[in-house]
Amino acid sequence: MIVILDATSPETMSDLSRLMRRSEEIRNKPYFFIDHHRRGAADIEDLPNAKGVRLEDAQSTCAILIHVMRNLGLELDPTSEEGFRIAVAAKAGIETDLIGVDKDGLAPSTRSALAYLESVIGERGEEILEKLRGLKQPLTWYRKLGEALSRIAEYDQKIAVLGLGVVDDTGMIPFVANELMATGPFKTAIVFGLVYDRIEDRIVAVDIDASGRSSQDTEVVLPDLFSEIFYITDEEGRKISKGGGRSNMLLGDYSGAGASVPLRYWRDLPTASVDDKVDLLERHAWPAEFLRLRHLISSRVGLKPDKILSAVAVPDVSQNGAGVSEGR
Repeated sequence: MIVILDATSPETMSDLSRLMRRSEEIRNKPYFFIDHHRRGAADIEDLPNAKGVRLEDAQSTCAILIHVMRNLGLELDPTSEEGFRIAVAAKAGIETDLIGVDKDGLAPSTRSALAYLESVIGERGEEILEKLRGLKQPLTWYRKLGEALSRIAEYDQKIAVLGLGVVDDTGMIPFVANELMATGPFKTAIVFGLVYDRIEDRIVAVDIDASGRSSQDTEVVLPDLFSEIFYITDEEGRKISKGGGRSNMLLGDYSGAGASVPLRYWRDLPTASVDDKVDLLERHAWPAEFLRLRHLISSRVGLKPDKILSAVAVPDVSQNGAGVSEGR
């Protein structure tokens, strides 16, 4: 059996998607999922050999797991080190999903799960969590955040859209999106970047990664937007979505969305060295991908192209996005 938590779209789980395409054995295994995101256009739930729990009104998969566990008659023993560690990890997981959520917007099921975990971990667990909350982000993240905040007057005052350029750490993308929502007057923040993974003297992956936060689903439905604009095209010309998210406006919190689109054509272009490949990505790949995404986003959300910003200079940026193609 394959158990999947906190996601059900195989196209956003690149490794699983690749295995399912290549192996009939993997495709035919029984699948069980637990998730709080919306069902995607292509979804594990569509498989006849898949069963699971989807609660779109829940705010965290960890909270769902706690309720499933207790409904099965199982409890975490606070005197057991194993039970204590599971409770600390579960509370950390819930808190991660609640980034950007107002406390008044917590669902009853979330409050119940948190109260239960707090009774298990006690003061010792809270001290551990406080240390985890205090961990500093890498300096490079704050540099990018500084670049984002320095352009505050240039964004549309409702929707902030920023491309970070070429980066080697995908974690800074949701970090900047969260901080823009927390700091600025925006109701929606969309941040994207061209991310490369390096192993020794090879670049093994190049992707467009994106993160979005919104508190105004009536105007910008981020899960739908990300599903539509972040995609790959297969051999038969069909668009396969690589983005999606969740909406919990009834509970008063942000909707969130994410995407990861593999750019194999940039990854596979031969260069003499890794440094040359990074230079290629910065000089050629980023301008091309930024202009393409600027066109897609501006046409879908009604923003003027000049309100979609790049944190790094992009040569020959025209106001009308001429020459930008949606195709891959």
